[in-house]
Amino acid sequence: VGSPPPPSRAGSRAAGSAGLAEEVAVARRERKRAEEGLAAEKAHSAQYRALAAAAEKERDEQLQLSSQLKESLEARVAEAEAARSAAEERVAGIQQTEGSRRAEAESLRSQLSAAKQAEAAAEAKAAEIVGSADAVASEHAAALEALRVQLEAARGAEERAVAKYRAELQNHSADTLELAKAKEAATSATADAQAAAARLGEQTTQLETLRQARDAARAEVETRVGELEQRLASAADENRLLHGQLSRLSAQATAAATAAASPAGRREAGGSSSTGGAAGGEDSATALLAVVQRDKELLAKKVALAELEVRRLTGHAEELERHREATQVRLSEALSKVARYDEASSRARAADEARELQLLRDSNAMMASREASREAALAAAKKEVAERKAALEPLRVAVASKAAEAEALAGQVETLSKESKEWQERVRKLLAKDKSTVAAEQHDKLVEEKSALAAQLQAASAAKEKAEGELTAAITLQERLRKAGGTFKTQAKERERERDAEREAKVKAEEEARAAAADAAAAREEADKANKAAESGRAAAASLAEAQAKSEGADKAEAALRTELAAAKELSQKYLRGYRQAKEQLTSKTRELEALKSGVTAPAPAAASSAGAASAAASATAASSAAAVPPAAAPAPAPAA
Repeated sequence: VGSPPPPSRAGSRAAGSAGLAEEVAVARRERKRAEEGLAAEKAHSAQYRALAAAAEKERDEQLQLSSQLKESLEARVAEAEAARSAAEERVAGIQQTEGSRRAEAESLRSQLSAAKQAEAAAEAKAAEIVGSADAVASEHAAALEALRVQLEAARGAEERAVAKYRAELQNHSADTLELAKAKEAATSATADAQAAAARLGEQTTQLETLRQARDAARAEVETRVGELEQRLASAADENRLLHGQLSRLSAQATAAATAAASPAGRREAGGSSSTGGAAGGEDSATALLAVVQRDKELLAKKVALAELEVRRLTGHAEELERHREATQVRLSEALSKVARYDEASSRARAADEARELQLLRDSNAMMASREASREAALAAAKKEVAERKAALEPLRVAVASKAAEAEALAGQVETLSKESKEWQERVRKLLAKDKSTVAAEQHDKLVEEKSALAAQLQAASAAKEKAEGELTAAITLQERLRKAGGTFKTQAKERERERDAEREAKVKAEEEARAAAADAAAAREEADKANKAAESGRAAAASLAEAQAKSEGADKAEAALRTELAAAKELSQKYLRGYRQAKEQLTSKTRELEALKSGVTAPAPAAASSAGAASAAASATAASSAAAVPPAAAPAPAPAA
């Protein structure tokens, strides 16, 4: 016997056995949970099988009900067919008897019917002629009145258009006047600016001229002053010379006076001669001095005048310069104003002119088109009025001729009415002579047959209404059967039954339509026969009209049945499409059920498998089921030993 294991190895083995026991417990719990899910899925599959069996049973019941309904409807259709064949046989017998009796009564009614027909034809012809003439006259009068109304409307529209055009022209003329005024103002401003510029140029020219004249006068004055100064200098020189000469002459005179004290002869001779020479020299010197003095004074005055003229010209030039500067300032201001006004006004004027021009072009084009269309409409209306008048003239002539013909026909009608009355009196006498004659018996029989045919027509109408009621009841039953289902399988089967019922109703409706058409044809034949048989009196005509109205009602019923048949066909197609969709859904659900069944019948996982695999299988099974409760979250798988 070996030694016992050490404590550490025993503890590890105990821990391993505890882990294995825990894993076994977890595996057992997972297996139990999987078995519970499997049982739930089996219950679900059993529930689905029960639902499928119930749906199949209900489908069989509905098929049985639809077959019973089909058999009842076929029986009713057979009864209707039998009734129709019996009615056709009766109608054939009536037609045979009617033909034989008509041949007998034709000989007595031929003359009366001929007279009545002639009278009715004459009356109808007269009424037709008068009615056509009146209708044509009224139609032409109405057309003429309509054309008059159109002409009045066109005239009113034309007057309004002319007034509007005139108003637009007045507005345009006012705008043109304002534009002309603005242009004139701009032109006047430009002219003023140009005139100011011209005046400035003239004043500048005058100023330059005055400057040149001032410069020339100044130069001339300076020249004259220089000349005068030169002349003054020369005069001063001459004055000095003259003063020198005068001094010499004075000295000579003094010398002569001194020499006078010499001997007398010399003194007298020499004194007389020297005195005469001195006196002559003094006189000439004084005269020359006076002339020089006058010239000097004259030159001084001229210099003063020249200085005054220079000052005057200088002041005038300064005044002109100031005036030129002020004019230059005003001109610059005017030019700036004109430039600003020209720039703004030119833009606004150009925009206004372009807008006005475009507006006038559009207005003129629109007015021209309107006037052209109105002229064309007026011309067409006038032409149509002329054509109507031209067409009305022969109609008036025709009306007059027809009135004459109507009067003649009225005379013929009176004659024929008299003849008809005579024939009627003759027939009444013949009938009164022998009331048990064949004609009276045939007339009574025809009246009875007419009543019988009317009763048959009413019976056919009642049968048609009954068939419509049955069709309504069948549709109501189909609605009730449609509402009875709960699941999609029941709805699909119900749609299939509805489609079958609709097909049967369609067949029945077609048969009823054929029966109604046959009844209508029989009614038409009976009405024709009654019409032919009732030519003897107005009562027969009234009954014929009633039979025709009933035949028209049968035609309307046939049309309604055909409409219902088309609606039934459309509804059948709709139900067929719904049935196909439901069948596809049923197929997909059946496939899911088969997949679910295959998943349920698959072998359970081994006990040693991990808990994660078991939980994944359970979750997949729960997801495939529609009503299964999702399983609880499985614990995490224990680590492998």
